[in-house]
Amino acid sequence: MLNKKETIHSLRKKGYKVRVIHSRHISTMCGATENYRKEEIECFQPRGGKTQIDVTTPAGETVTGISVCSLKDNFNHKTANQIALGRALKQLRPPKTTFVNKRLIDGEFRKPRNGEANWENEGGQ
Repeated sequence: MLNKKETIHSLRKKGYKVRVIHSRHISTMCGATENYRKEEIECFQPRGGKTQIDVTTPAGETVTGISVCSLKDNFNHKTANQIALGRALKQLRPPKTTFVNKRLIDGEFRKPRNGEANWENEGGQ
């Protein structure tokens, strides 16, 4: 069972395959000095970016989580990983069901029949 505190490292130790892809904006001529003789230089912008994490379970199911950093914010690998991994793991966790929803799924929630007090007394509880 997965919990909210899972990390990329802990998932890999459990047999999951985790692929991380960071994408950054690239510009030319940033930080060019006299030593570069006015050649075009490509460098990563400190702001903006995208991180995609693909998690493949030992059973072969693959889910993807994506985080996008605004062009107004500095890109942070650790924060981007946490957001993207959390979004991927949400897809692996079963949806939360309440007691009433579970009884509806199991077909136990129905109106009481003649002689029955209520539905709470059914189902071996």
